[in-house]
Amino acid sequence: MNRTDNDWKMKRNVLCISLTILLVLNSCARQQQRYTAPNGEFSYLPPADWNMRDYPGLKYQAAFGQSVNGFAPNINVQDIKTEESLDEFVKRENQLTPQLAKESGAKNFADLKQSKFTTDSQLVGHKTISQVEIDGRLLRIITYFFEGNDKRKFVITCTVPAEVGESYDQIFDGSIKTFKPGTS
Repeated sequence: MNRTDNDWKMKRNVLCISLTILLVLNSCARQQQRYTAPNGEFSYLPPADWNMRDYPGLKYQAAFGQSVNGFAPNINVQDIKTEESLDEFVKRENQLTPQLAKESGAKNFADLKQSKFTTDSQLVGHKTISQVEIDGRLLRIITYFFEGNDKRKFVITCTVPAEVGESYDQIFDGSIKTFKPGTS
């Protein structure tokens, strides 16, 4: 074996080791921690690099991303106990939302799209995309609805400035695909 072959093999080995280290470090840096509600009502993986924190008026911690034009994209989860089926609940919520938005001072509410949504664990729910102006800021809101245990319905609301809204659709979908209702 000549020196050129040895040099080439050594460079190849160094390159392979370097790439492996980079992949491992990248994987570790991007690992997300699953959020589980305090009493185990649900869990999900928030988007990478988002922070979970308490927010006034919310029962569960909300996920917050980096600020975009002065607004932090966010995900919050609420649960509501009702005798209604999930389909009935979603229909009623979608009918009430425009009026509730107007009563709270929001303007220009627009229902953009409604569809079914399935999580990675095959939980089938509903997804609604809407847009509304609040305090002069146009926001894109994606709401996911799922059935839980004990007549519980989960409402997951994802909010982002409308000007970057569509670029967050995959981020929100990817996170909510990991949603799992708990056993409590």
